[in-house]
Amino acid sequence: MSMTGVQVVIFITFNAVFFAAAVMDLMTREVYDFLWMIAVAISLGMFFTGPEVGMGEAAGLVIYVAVQEFVMARVYGRADSHALCVCAMFLILFGKTVEVCIFHFAITFLLLTVVQSVRKNVDSRGMLKKKVAMVPYITVGLWITSAVFI
Repeated sequence: MSMTGVQVVIFITFNAVFFAAAVMDLMTREVYDFLWMIAVAISLGMFFTGPEVGMGEAAGLVIYVAVQEFVMARVYGRADSHALCVCAMFLILFGKTVEVCIFHFAITFLLLTVVQSVRKNVDSRGMLKKKVAMVPYITVGLWITSAVFI
């Protein structure tokens, strides 16, 4: 899919917001909600300029968001769930499938697992010994997913 000029600006701006969130998470271990609101607003730009979203993908997005916000947020934190949901919304509005969102999720956790294993921050049960900022992994995962699918 080739992008229009407006879509390129939306894509770059969205990724800049995620880069800012990753830096914020690394520095303070917090990400302010206003960044997610900005990312959602930017994503909505794709709603108006991107391909039409089918009912199946819309339903898949709703299920993905529900699982992230109501189940997984307890596992790895609310900001991380917000980040994954916003990425999924962006990818769906960019014309991608829920499977691409799941790929992003898998790549993020693969990166986290590999890096934290190398740093010896994973215990024998596969859990992190010390909590780490996850938004940087989500951001890099988004860049890898974008390189593969966009």
